[in-house]
Amino acid sequence: MLNSIFRKTVTTVLFLSATLLNLNISNAGASLNAPLPHAIRGDSVISSAPINVSITPMLNALVISWSAPADTGSEPIQSYTFTATSADSTEICSTSVLSCTIYGLNGGETYEVTGTAFNSVGNSAPSAPLSGTPWSLPDPPSNVTVTPGVHSILV
Repeated sequence: MLNSIFRKTVTTVLFLSATLLNLNISNAGASLNAPLPHAIRGDSVISSAPINVSITPMLNALVISWSAPADTGSEPIQSYTFTATSADSTEICSTSVLSCTIYGLNGGETYEVTGTAFNSVGNSAPSAPLSGTPWSLPDPPSNVTVTPGVHSILV
């Protein structure tokens, strides 16, 4: 009903303080003055990228560990997202702690891994890329022969 009354005609955007933005909507002499859903601060800063990133290969997976950036911006970090990209696929893990495991990777294939930190202002720039190669199972043996012996076999 509000949409039909005000038709979302924005006439003014008022700074009430350095940290809160209000929106004044009016149409046909009626008006509504309401705060935006999220406070927007003029001094808000995006975090730096995660640092000290390390990769530990596992079977068809990579374990990624890192440290929080020295500069978290003007807001606390809420989460981290790491992406592993190869020529054939991209897999992602998101978490609020300082490590995650990206599963479902192709063993033996090299992946480029980057990560971002997220605070209420937005995502950081990506971390410096690192390469990681998950393990794969070895190929089964080939040309296997068996020679019977007395109470034994020779493989």
